[in-house]
Amino acid sequence: MLNLLRFNDRAQYADGDRGLTGREAYQGYSELVVPFLSAVDGQAQWLAAAHAPLIAPPGEDWHKVMLVRYPSIGHFVTMLRNPDYQAITEHRTAALMDSRLIACTEDK
Repeated sequence: MLNLLRFNDRAQYADGDRGLTGREAYQGYSELVVPFLSAVDGQAQWLAAAHAPLIAPPGEDWHKVMLVRYPSIGHFVTMLRNPDYQAITEHRTAALMDSRLIACTEDK
């Protein structure tokens, strides 16, 4: 799963300001998501800072690019449906101004 991430300057929680930047809120989400990834045999493979887009429409600029490997899309969906996982997504939602999740399969 290719993740393109653009952070809010300040995390936008539904219950108000918790004194976190978007990046800090996403870091909290990243720490909390690890056991859920492990439970479906998922693994964060690669994380990088994104720089100026070279070929992209206006507004398609990102702060981070991440690749997460799941055994199948079904494993990803299983994680999404887990109520305990759903409870931590408030941090991801608060952190991100915009994002893209692009399901990919490896060419062999």
